[in-house]
Amino acid sequence: TALGFDAVDDLIIIGESTSVTEENRYREHIVPCDFIIREAVEMVKKNCTDTEIASMIKNNLSIVIISNEEAKKLDSELGLKTDMPKDWKIGNDIFARLEAAKITVK
Repeated sequence: TALGFDAVDDLIIIGESTSVTEENRYREHIVPCDFIIREAVEMVKKNCTDTEIASMIKNNLSIVIISNEEAKKLDSELGLKTDMPKDWKIGNDIFARLEAAKITVK
């Protein structure tokens, strides 16, 4: 996947929703990878330093395990597959997308 982010799952999985079972699991980037990549590209265009870009990635690249139904709600019902909620920007609460879908992380 995008930039090899999945190779570091063990470092970036930070929890799971209360709806997850052994049979019903979906790994979800809290801030979508597409969003992070688009932000990194914009930061390059603005001549941000490598350190600034790396910090943005570090602060936004996390995964939670959610149920398949919760994933469908995020992606289809709310249209947040590759985006964050309207008016969200880097530096805001990374859980805003999950909160919009009323996903509770334990």
